[in-house]
Amino acid sequence: MVLVDASHPDMWTRLPPEVVATLKPPTWKVGAMTFLTRLGVFRLTGGDMADCGLPTQQCKEKQAYLRSTRYRITWGQEMLAPERDAQVRATENLGDKPLVVLSAGDHGRDLAAGVSPTALARFERTWRNLQGELAALSTDSTHIVVEGAGHSSLQTDRQDARVTSATIEEVVQAARAGRPLTR
Repeated sequence: MVLVDASHPDMWTRLPPEVVATLKPPTWKVGAMTFLTRLGVFRLTGGDMADCGLPTQQCKEKQAYLRSTRYRITWGQEMLAPERDAQVRATENLGDKPLVVLSAGDHGRDLAAGVSPTALARFERTWRNLQGELAALSTDSTHIVVEGAGHSSLQTDRQDARVTSATIEEVVQAARAGRPLTR
């Protein structure tokens, strides 16, 4: 398993309130955004993602997905998922299954401009701790912080995404071979 800058079940209670206020949408907003997406508002008003860090065709596909109702519903479920959080909390461990937790090292570009430098620094420290707790779910795990990477860039930036792809390949090879991860 590879977790890429993954949610933690306790993140909303442990992250700085200033950051939570910018990241966690109120339930009404999730509903409103989903409704507006169904009406096609975001297809009409969305900006051009011609340079999203991926090849042109993939940028267009990403843009179409981000404007879809399916994305908006998934986004709402990710942000407001108490049953998922309870399930993760109930999972005591993953045994010795290969697990790598990749974490972004710079969330500054992903957070709202209004987040203070103090809150951002506290967020980064807390986030690394939360990610380390996720890595501790397996006895065959490692936690890798990709310095300079942002949350999204681990998937879209060519250089950062190479780290993600290589990590996934390493875990797949270890699982197929039935061997521990190489550190």
